[in-house]
Amino acid sequence: MNSLKMFNGNNLFLILLIFYTLVSCSHSSNNKILKIKSNPLEAQRQEFILDDKNEQFKIITESNIKKKSKEYIVKKSMFNKNANAALEKSIAFSKVGKVKKQPLLQPSKSEFNIWFDNKKYTSKITVLPQKKSLSVVLNSPEAMWQGEKIYPFPKSNTVFCFYSQMVECLQYAQVFQKLKAQHSIGEEKSYQFYLIWEGFPYIADTLTQFKNEVFSKARIEYDGTLEGQNQSEEKTLKNGWDKFTLTIQGQNMALILDRDFHLKKMFWVTQGMSMLEKKTFQVQEQAQNINDLDNSFTE
Repeated sequence: MNSLKMFNGNNLFLILLIFYTLVSCSHSSNNKILKIKSNPLEAQRQEFILDDKNEQFKIITESNIKKKSKEYIVKKSMFNKNANAALEKSIAFSKVGKVKKQPLLQPSKSEFNIWFDNKKYTSKITVLPQKKSLSVVLNSPEAMWQGEKIYPFPKSNTVFCFYSQMVECLQYAQVFQKLKAQHSIGEEKSYQFYLIWEGFPYIADTLTQFKNEVFSKARIEYDGTLEGQNQSEEKTLKNGWDKFTLTIQGQNMALILDRDFHLKKMFWVTQGMSMLEKKTFQVQEQAQNINDLDNSFTE
């Protein structure tokens, strides 16, 4: 009887030892996944080709941090593929900080310009923290899109991201890293957050079956690693790209990111839209055209 008790005790000790070893290994594996080589808010310039149902467009994004104000800035311009005149231009500012030790980009302000029939439509958004709302100031040739309106923030403790900063916003909050780590141990989870559309209310006119709203509740989930997405890049073939699915208003958008969670491709099937990266430039912080993005945003 005593030998049986000793046998059971040893078994229990062995089981506990194996359990804690597996947990330790699991956490060690997750920590490796969470490590990325580049700064998610590094200064850079990216060029994309956007295909919709009818034609192609060129999109240029420029980004950097203003050290004095600790603001992350993204400037975005869209052109016809073979033209120089911009069809859309936007700039978005977010405060770089932490809330309860959680790294966050907190949307601050934005400006969006779009041209319909050679007429300019403008939307300026300013976050009003004390009122827990945001101000949208419209200026356009149409009376219905004139003046200021105030929109209260949805009651939520989750992350809010400008649409043009969505990938960097989620990466900085470690959302991609955490979803991928959970996937590696068999936990299939998603993350809910809110998008702020800089192009509100005009952007809905360019989309199909899409509700016109300044805040959109969104969900992101990890789908796995895709190998060999670009045969011209040895690094990509070796390490693979990651696929995430973004769901907004019941519509799915596939986001293909590299190992450092930078956007490479986007497919929005419902809208018949795809966007492929053409090239990326790492930009020195001292570069005038990037460091002064807010000053270079022209009419």
